[in-house]
Amino acid sequence: MGNLKATNRLKIEERIDCDTSRLYNSLDDAIKYLQHIKSIYPTASLDEHWTGYEDMEMTFVFYRDETDDEMLARLEKIKRDEERAAEEREKAALREQRYKQYASLKKEFG
Repeated sequence: MGNLKATNRLKIEERIDCDTSRLYNSLDDAIKYLQHIKSIYPTASLDEHWTGYEDMEMTFVFYRDETDDEMLARLEKIKRDEERAAEEREKAALREQRYKQYASLKKEFG
């Protein structure tokens, strides 16, 4: 699966909970904590994630390429959705054709 084109991949947002007790502490402890997070997630940023009018969680956010499995699952879902939409269009066209046939027969035979 490693031969899938990287250009087809989406960026996936990842969020990691922030331990605010370590962040809202002495500057030395907060710096150590942030350096630790940066060593694991070098591109992460600190974000206020609002879940309501007054409800907020601090999270670290970073983006990564979707995995082969995630990309294949997404492409399969797109394919299934397109097939389902084509079937629905075909059913609607058939229904319209049958209705026109019914209307024509009703007009002819009363």
